[in-house]
Amino acid sequence: MRSVICTRCSKSDLAALLGVSPLRIERWTRQGLPVNVDGSFTLSAVCRWREERHRSELAGKLTASLLSQKQLGGLFGVFRQAVTNWTRNGMPRNRGMYDLPDVLRWLRKNYRASARKEYQARLETIRTKIHRNIAQCERFLSGGKVK
Repeated sequence: MRSVICTRCSKSDLAALLGVSPLRIERWTRQGLPVNVDGSFTLSAVCRWREERHRSELAGKLTASLLSQKQLGGLFGVFRQAVTNWTRNGMPRNRGMYDLPDVLRWLRKNYRASARKEYQARLETIRTKIHRNIAQCERFLSGGKVK
């Protein structure tokens, strides 16, 4: 049985698999997407090419230290409103731009604190349930005890 990843497919099939238009596949081909001699595409080669391209794009974004609100939202995959909310909650900003190392430090600190609060809240809920269950067991044992 042949592996699915080694399957060859046409441009239209590849576009359907990746959820893009055939025109996008043509653009990617001009940008270096590997194509077989017969014009088909091998899924493993396409996946490797896209992963390498994504890594290089991400590395390029990470080297740019100052980012706009839109760029920062795109980098983290959130809407600009989320970045606005982060700014209101104390995320550092310098003349309307965001310095990536400062943002990353702020996010790490902020999410550690919120994770700690969430952990404490869950722990308190568990404690409450345990105390309730112990009290219920004690009532059951004292009330149903036959002498």
